[in-house]
Amino acid sequence: MKTRIKKIKGKECIYEITPYYDPETKTVKQRSKYLGKNVTGKPIKIRFQTKPLISTPKKVLSYDEFA
Repeated sequence: MKTRIKKIKGKECIYEITPYYDPETKTVKQRSKYLGKNVTGKPIKIRFQTKPLISTPKKVLSYDEFA
């Protein structure tokens, strides 16, 4: 698979390019998959590192405890 570096809003992103044949149009097209941002030549998925793995509840309500 080939990789392509695109510059979007001044930041470099790395994509994996996979060619495939489309029988309807009888042409070769390509699919791209986002690998991450380009940091020293290696892709780093910034989006997935910032999210917490376990979500915490925003509001906890307790009824009938002090009745």
